[in-house]
Amino acid sequence: MNPYITLGVSSNSSPNEIRRAYRQRARATHPDRPEGDHNAFLAVQAAYRALTEPELWSRSQGCPDLAMAIAEAEERQNARRQRRRRRLQRLYSSNHLG
Repeated sequence: MNPYITLGVSSNSSPNEIRRAYRQRARATHPDRPEGDHNAFLAVQAAYRALTEPELWSRSQGCPDLAMAIAEAEERQNARRQRRRRRLQRLYSSNHLG
């Protein structure tokens, strides 16, 4: 996966151009949109992270799927956090109803 190709920018793009391209691609591929694609959205997120975090980009050069795997792991972690938060909210609200 080449993040420059994924975002549709050149390798000499400015940070503002990269951010603008990321936002456009993220909006276009977002899974909540009718034409959205979950896997494409994850690829866009991974590409943006790879370009904005140089150490991630250098690690992903040896393993093309690393950035995608990182994005998927973060998504799973966020889902676990949300489930945990909902459980705590239910527990808290059931104990304090009066």
